[in-house]
Parts: sequence; C-alpha cells; structure tokens
Amino acid sequence: MDTSLKHFDIVVIGGGAAGMVAAISARTHHPDKTVALVEKSSELGRKLLVSGAGRCNLTNLQLEDKPEQFFEGTGKDLAKKIFKCFDYNNIVSFFSDLGVRLAPEKKGEQNKVFPVTQQAKTVLNALEAELAHQGVSVLTNIEVINIQHNKKANTFRLQLKKSDESISAKHVILTTGGQTYPILGSDGAGYEIVKVFGHKIIAPIVSAVPFEAKNALSQVLQGVKMELGVKLFSKEKLIAENIGDVIFTKYGLSGSAILELSRVASVELNRNGVRDLMVKLNFYPGENMADLKKWFEKMLKSRPNKTVVDILRGSLPFNLPGTILKFLDISLETKVSELTKQKIDALLESLTAFEIKITATRGWDEAEFTAGGVDGSEIKVTLESKKVPGLYFAGEVIDVDGAIGGFNLSWAWSSGFVAGKLE
Repeated sequence: MDTSLKHFDIVVIGGGAAGMVAAISARTHHPDKTVALVEKSSELGRKLLVSGAGRCNLTNLQLEDKPEQFFEGTGKDLAKKIFKCFDYNNIVSFFSDLGVRLAPEKKGEQNKVFPVTQQAKTVLNALEAELAHQGVSVLTNIEVINIQHNKKANTFRLQLKKSDESISAKHVILTTGGQTYPILGSDGAGYEIVKVFGHKIIAPIVSAVPFEAKNALSQVLQGVKMELGVKLFSKEKLIAENIGDVIFTKYGLSGSAILELSRVASVELNRNGVRDLMVKLNFYPGENMADLKKWFEKMLKSRPNKTVVDILRGSLPFNLPGTILKFLDISLETKVSELTKQKIDALLESLTAFEIKITATRGWDEAEFTAGGVDGSEIKVTLESKKVPGLYFAGEVIDVDGAIGGFNLSWAWSSGFVAGKLE
C-alpha cells in the first residue's frame, strides 16, 4: 500500500535561513515544479530571529572583496565559487525585491548590514510572505529521520518521525543546519541522514563561543566589558590575535574579540585535544611593553610620590588597577618611586600580556556557529552531491563557517539560492 503523504518535485528539508531561500529559489527557477519546505518545529526561522541579538546581521560590506578570506572549512573553496554566483550585491537586491530595506551599521568599522527596522522579524516576515507568494508548500511539525534513494528511478522517499507516512521527491535540498542552539531545532540530525549516502562528515565543533577560563581577573571584574588586545597561544606558539571587546564572566571570557578567536581555539581544544592553551590580554591595545615603559618612566619623573594605583586609574577603568596590583603583591599604598625595576617590569608585562589559561569552550547552547559538517570536497559547485544525483546541500550543514559579522547568514542566503537552481 502506498503510504506517501504527498509527492513533490523538490523538497527542502530545514526551514532556516538557507532553507527558506532555497525553496524560494527553487520555485523562481522552476515555476512548473512543486516545492515543499519541511520543518520539524512549529515555526520557520527560529534561529534567524535571534541572529544579531535579534536585529539580524544580514550580511557584511566586506563580502564584496575576496569573501573567501572570511570563511573556513573543507568547503572554503566551494564558498568562493558560490559567492561568485550570488554575491553581496545579489543578496542586497534579493532582499530589496522582497521589500526589506538594508543599511550598514553606523558605529564602528565592522561593516555589518542590518534591516533598517533593526528587527530580525522583518526579514522572517518577508521570507514567509515570499514563500506564500511563490506557492511553496510549507510543512511544519514534520521531522525527516531517513532518506531512501531509488537509483533506478532517481527519486527519494523521506521517512517521517512518528508517522507511517512518507514524502516522495525528485530532488532533495538538505538545509538542516549545524548543532548550535539545539533548543531552536539545530541538533545535527542532518549529518546522520547523509552518512547513509557515504558522505564524510567533518566532526562538528563549536565556533563563535565564549571561553571557560577561571582566573583572578574574571572573579573581580565579572560583567565588565573592555576593548583589549588579545593573543591566543597554543603550546606557547602564537596562533591568532586581534583587538576588540572582552567581557569578563563568572566562567571566564566572552565578547567579540574572544568569539572571533574561538574557532581557532575550538579546533585546538575540541578537535586536536590540545590542553596547553592560553590568551594574553593587553589592557593598552595597540601599545607594547616598550611603549608603556616610556609612559611609566615619564610618570615616575613627574609624579614620584603618587601611588601606583592612582597613576593607573587615569587609564584603566573600574577596580582593575587594584586587582592587578594585588595579583603582583604590590600594596595599594605603594608610591611610583618605591617600585623596584623588577616590579615595574612585572607590572608592565601584566598590563600588556596578562596570561589566562583556557580550559575549555562553552557548549552548543552558547555557540553561534558550527565548524564542521558535510565535507565540501564531496559537493559540486552547483551544491549537488557528487555521490547522489538529485541531492543538494546548503547552509550550515556543509563544512563552511564564517567570521562573525553577517558572514554566516551571507553563506546561508547565497548557498540556498544556488542550491535552489538545481543546475
């Protein structure tokens, strides 16, 4: 007995950013074909609503120039080719055609682009309206647990959870995402589905995630945010560095500077098993120990009777000066002229290279992105599987992950659009 729920020409599995655009693209390029978007939760775009702190950082101006420099993974070269097919200007035009007006963020130099409403809901509403306009069948609360491929007929049968029914399709686009924010539906289930077809899965690890690093500073400065220079070391070798916001937390360190370094750290900790990992914090970003020494020697000559803590309070916020001095066993009453050369050097080193051991990354519930997924070398430039004709991939399920700042959503839009063409 045929227990098919329904037959569609094209089925997109996963109703996130990439899935919604893939379904829209499929109908746009193949108006004569039936398209279904299958989502296991009750709503589409749940992760999209929390992106960019609810403002939806859609893309980034820097995507115009060598976008591949902002991406990692086995699919990095694949991403480069995809962005040639659907680039920054295409992304902007796509959303403009849907009525979503975009504008670069005015503060800072991060080149982030948001909807002018500053609301992710604006983007989701526009995508849902276009799905309806294009006549895409949106099927929610339906979870696909297995896909069978009939090689002779070149068709697919999708087995559903908690149901004897199934869905058949001529083409399948898998956009099930990674493993971040599992409470919102991304639990890595798509990886298990494609393993059946012999695809290699690069072990998923967290990216854009805070560090666990209990230390004296975090205990005192919990909740404080500062712009710092951050250098990441593995086995005493410098492996990454940047300047940006660092937030001291009860468990360690967070903030944009930490999140930007976290992919490198996650590879070392969670994939390579390295345990000798640390960061060095510079409280005077852009300056080194020699620069600071010149300033300190000037203060030593002009203000010898001033306490060290008062000198530091002129350039360091909060109770940081006192914390640093306590760490170095320097009394708060100590005057600048009373410091020995060794103490001065120790102080300046702590201010420009304060060492904190990283013990772990936080987990999937706090990571923004997944590094890992379907091996990019096994996927054609059309995003069709090299192993299974008619099976396509898009979005975070592929081993492609971008820097923070709208690059991962850019990948979702571009890969979704290209996959939907079914070329």
